[in-house]
Amino acid sequence: MRKNKNRRSKRSANSAVRFGGVESLESRRLLAASTISVLATFPNASETSPTRTGRGELLFSRTGGSFASPLVVHYALNNTSTATSGADFQALSGVATIPAGKKSVAVNVIPVDDAIHENTEKVVVKITANSAYKIGTSTATVNIADNDPVNIPTTVGVYATFYNASETSPHRTGRGEFLFSRVTGATNQPLALQYYVRNTSTASSNDYEALSGTVTIPAGKRSAAVNLFPIDDATVESAETVIAVVKDSPNYTIVHRTATVTIADNDVAPSNDWFDNTRRYRKAIDISSGSFARNNQPVDNTINFTDILDDLGTSGSLVANSIRVIEVSADGHTQIDGNVPFQFDHDSNFDASSQASGDLIILTKGATAANATRHYQVYFDTTGSFSAPSFTALVTTDANSSDQGQAAIKIDTQNATYWLQKENGGFSSIEDKSAQHNDWLGFDPAGGSGSAGEFRGTPNAVFPGGGFHPGFTTGATTATVLVNSGPLKTTIETTLSVDKQISGGPFTYKMRYEIYPTFVRATMVQADDSYWFLYEGTPGGSATGSSNSSADPNDTVFRSDGTSDNIGTEWHDDDGLGNGSDAADSDGEEWVYFRDSAVNKFIYFVHNDSDDLEDSSHFQNDPNSVNGGMTVFGFGRDNETVDPNREKMTAQNNTFTFGLADGGGVFSDSKTLIDGVYHDVSVSLGSSDIRPS
Repeated sequence: MRKNKNRRSKRSANSAVRFGGVESLESRRLLAASTISVLATFPNASETSPTRTGRGELLFSRTGGSFASPLVVHYALNNTSTATSGADFQALSGVATIPAGKKSVAVNVIPVDDAIHENTEKVVVKITANSAYKIGTSTATVNIADNDPVNIPTTVGVYATFYNASETSPHRTGRGEFLFSRVTGATNQPLALQYYVRNTSTASSNDYEALSGTVTIPAGKRSAAVNLFPIDDATVESAETVIAVVKDSPNYTIVHRTATVTIADNDVAPSNDWFDNTRRYRKAIDISSGSFARNNQPVDNTINFTDILDDLGTSGSLVANSIRVIEVSADGHTQIDGNVPFQFDHDSNFDASSQASGDLIILTKGATAANATRHYQVYFDTTGSFSAPSFTALVTTDANSSDQGQAAIKIDTQNATYWLQKENGGFSSIEDKSAQHNDWLGFDPAGGSGSAGEFRGTPNAVFPGGGFHPGFTTGATTATVLVNSGPLKTTIETTLSVDKQISGGPFTYKMRYEIYPTFVRATMVQADDSYWFLYEGTPGGSATGSSNSSADPNDTVFRSDGTSDNIGTEWHDDDGLGNGSDAADSDGEEWVYFRDSAVNKFIYFVHNDSDDLEDSSHFQNDPNSVNGGMTVFGFGRDNETVDPNREKMTAQNNTFTFGLADGGGVFSDSKTLIDGVYHDVSVSLGSSDIRPS
């Protein structure tokens, strides 16, 4: 017995040495524990059918040890996971129990089918250490593929798929077609677009069947067509254009805004291409638009009827009422418009029998594309009785008006009414055609009103002395003369003798104003000393901010290089707009415009004869006035010095253009309008003809 006891003691001692004494039972249990591994048996999950074919699966397996009892396995998301629990897949419990008698258990990874486009995301699980098991393969990954389309922004455009329409078979082969398309973006919903026909079209509502202005692209479709059906009339016409323009909308971005369909006429002109048998003479005139598109542009043409008669080997005294202008096709065989509005202003030395010369202003009606030529014939006679031509007046003039207490000439045009004070030849008011008649100058002669009234006006060209500034009466000799007026143009000249309070004075200045339906052309014909050209006024009728101490937040100034600022921002261009070192400011385009977004209009000022003299702008405020202050912009104005003689320009026959227009929010559209107004057109005199006998 003692011997056996000694043997047991020896085994116990040996065991203690082998397993570390008191830890021997735990160590034996670990040696008997199962090894747990995890495997992604369905590694490629998807938001498509997430509970069936799109589900993922993780398999937790045990090897070794006893399978007689269930085994609880603990796991967690690894920090390398890119999918978010609960958002990208249904949350996992973190516990997987392998049943008794089983080697493994599966855990489903169920994706969440959302409406967000995402890249493929991964779910990485890692077995958590536990005393109940050993760890084999510790991690497994399930990838979740997205099933949502890329969130591409919706962009739209209009295109002319049948761009050559005709009055022949207008509902079949002669129809035109506009295609409104969503270029990019989802197609699962219908998309409504609104459009309009641009009023610069040479066609009218009598030339094609009315368009609704709305088109809907159906769900599942990328485009919808709108037919243009010409009206087959009996009038001989040139080809006419219909321009569809997509309106802006927050639902899409426009990548192709306009499309053009041309309607061809099917009526035959008379074989005799002399279009007015009551007149014996005619002169051909071609007007080319150059590089810029034009819209209802009045064009000045120098003409001498006496010289035309001399070229034809005859003579006579021009009968004024016999003048008539007709637009014709390029070959001269087709009459396009038999009643073209015009105005004939006599030269100062006009004589009907010996010097019948002057300025023939022709209205190029409708739209004229860039690099296009319009063809006209001017008919006239030296004998006979003719009724005076009659046109809707686009310019009307009242030479005996008044404004702000001074005698003034009032000129009413298509988009503005101007008052030019006679005493000093400065504009005191420019009212737009809105129901509010906003005054974009706001001159008020009240003494001490400063920027809130007495400082305002345009062009305010001579300082000191106040030459061409409303309210001033400083000219030693002043003459404002209404030279010509008619339905398309009014010409006014003001001559001043100004004391500038410097040696050599007084100085003589002469300004010519030519006022057309949509703009004014001002030319400094004579300047014995320096000058500038200013706009000191109130864009949209007011330059008062919400606190009555700052510039109006609705008022913005845009420069010809595309830069825009609130009118309260001071800036100066040392080398003149259009003459900078960077490409955007080196194209010779020297102009600005001031927009009031509240009234959706803008006033523009152009220096036609660009130079490298400083141009500047700042805001001058009067916080004590309910009428606020004014914006101060000047061509040739040095805004950085207190030198009283800050004018920079001295050139003679220096020309400036200004006018009011709608819009202004889209810079490119405003630039197109301004370019079309002030850039010169090309006028060519063609053949002189006598009516065939």
